[in-house]
Amino acid sequence: MRNVTTSSNWSAEWWAEHDERYDALLAPMTRHLLAAAAIRPGERVVDVGCGCGNTTRLAGRAAPDGSALGVDKSPTMLAKAALRTEESGPANVRFVQADAQTHPFEPADVVLSQFGVMFFDDPVAAFANLRRAGGRLVFLCWQAMERNESRLVKRAALSPHVRVPPDQPGVGPASLADPDRIRGILTEAGYTGVELTDVREPLLVGPTADAACDFELGAPALAAAFAEAGPDAAARARDALRAAYADRETPDGVFLGYAAWLVTAG
Repeated sequence: MRNVTTSSNWSAEWWAEHDERYDALLAPMTRHLLAAAAIRPGERVVDVGCGCGNTTRLAGRAAPDGSALGVDKSPTMLAKAALRTEESGPANVRFVQADAQTHPFEPADVVLSQFGVMFFDDPVAAFANLRRAGGRLVFLCWQAMERNESRLVKRAALSPHVRVPPDQPGVGPASLADPDRIRGILTEAGYTGVELTDVREPLLVGPTADAACDFELGAPALAAAFAEAGPDAAARARDALRAAYADRETPDGVFLGYAAWLVTAG
C-alpha cells in the first residue's frame, strides 16, 4: 500500500486532482485486469490499493448482485473515490482506509489490484493476509524500466539536466519487476497456480507533445527535481522532454509503450 508520508500525501493529492486523466491513461491496462478477473454477478471483490476507486467501481458494476470493497491507505484518494462513487455509483461499492498487511478482510471471491501491490513494507505478510480472504488473485504490476518505453524516454531526456532518482529493484514501483520474486513471494504467502502474462500497451500520455510534457512535469517527484536543479537546468530539461515527445507525436496524440505483468493465482 502507499505509505502515508509528506511526499506520498503530495503525490496522492496530485493523483486525486487528475484521477480521470490517469483512469483514461491506464484504460487499456484496466481491460486486461478485468478480463483476467472474470468477475461474475454475485461475487465479492476486494480492490487493493484502489486509489480513487475506478477499478473498484468497475468491479462493482461487473458484480451487480455482489459487492466491491476498495482498500487504500490514502485518505485523500479515498475521499475522491467516495465522491466519484456518490456521483455515478454503483451502490454496491464501499471503501475503507486500511493496511492490506493487517486488515481483517471478510471472505472474498476475487482480490484484484491495478498497480497497487508494489508498495507493501512486507509483501509476504500482505499477500498472506489477502490469501486468508480467499478467492482468486489478479493484479497488475510494472515490469523493469528497460521494458517501459515511457520511463526510458523520460529518463534519457531529463537525466542530463536534472537529478532523476534511479529505479531500485525491490523498492517502490519496481518492487515486483522480477518474475521470480513475484513467484517466490506468492508461493511463500500460500498461493498456488501462479501465472504471469506479459502485457504491453501503447498508452496515451497526452493529446499533444506540449500537453504531455506539461502534465508529466507537474507530477510531484519531477517538480521537486526541477526545483532542486534551478531554473536554467530545468528549462533545458523541459525542452528536451518536449522534443522527445514531439518525436513521438501522432495525429491521435503522444503514445508511449508500457509493460506490465498480469499476475493470477489461487
